[in-house]
Amino acid sequence: MNFRLFLVKGMHPVHRVVFLTGVISYLSALLWFMFLTLSTALQVVNKLV
Repeated sequence: MNFRLFLVKGMHPVHRVVFLTGVISYLSALLWFMFLTLSTALQVVNKLV
């Protein structure tokens, strides 16, 4: 949703940065979840082997 606002014409560059920060925060949450899932899976595999 924030990314659509990022593309609106006539918006001040500072506001574009704020919206871009919002988009990046959603992506970083997904990356963090994937990291936790992978590290937990690796820990389980190492304990079972």
